[in-house]
Amino acid sequence: MLFITADRGFEHEHDLKSLSFGIVIVHVARNKITFYRPLFPQLHQAVATIKAGDVAHVYGPPTD
Repeated sequence: MLFITADRGFEHEHDLKSLSFGIVIVHVARNKITFYRPLFPQLHQAVATIKAGDVAHVYGPPTD
């Protein structure tokens, strides 16, 4: 089980090792689907490998 979020503070606000699920934090310029689509391959990889209590970061392209 996992949780995907754009909340960059989540891992600092919770004791991740005590959670029964993994966290994937997505770093995108805007919270719109067009910014997530290019990241689907990286998100798929993170989902396939994440374990309970772990955190993974998926980064979108840098913005100007």
